[in-house]
Amino acid sequence: MGLCGYAKANVLDVRITDSKTLHRLDYSPVSKANLPAILRLASKAEIIVACWGRLHSSLAHYTEGVETALRNNGHTLLCLGQNADGSPKHPLYLRADAELVQYSR
Repeated sequence: MGLCGYAKANVLDVRITDSKTLHRLDYSPVSKANLPAILRLASKAEIIVACWGRLHSSLAHYTEGVETALRNNGHTLLCLGQNADGSPKHPLYLRADAELVQYSR
């Protein structure tokens, strides 16, 4: 593709070693600055790869908000495959030769 840079943004502000405990936090895992930061990065991107993986059902609305905002700003989303629930696969669990495909939910 000839890309010359890489930027990464997380759907949630919180990073945690055991993602299964994210839904038990006693505070919001997303700040008001998160979505604007993602949209700022996206405005400079040639491609956007959604790869947040499958989150607990109580956190899924955060991914939907990011996805909707990106699409409303005219971005096409790619992914490295989709999980059974439709979420984009997380690259940590994929082979290095996974190919980009259009992300559609």
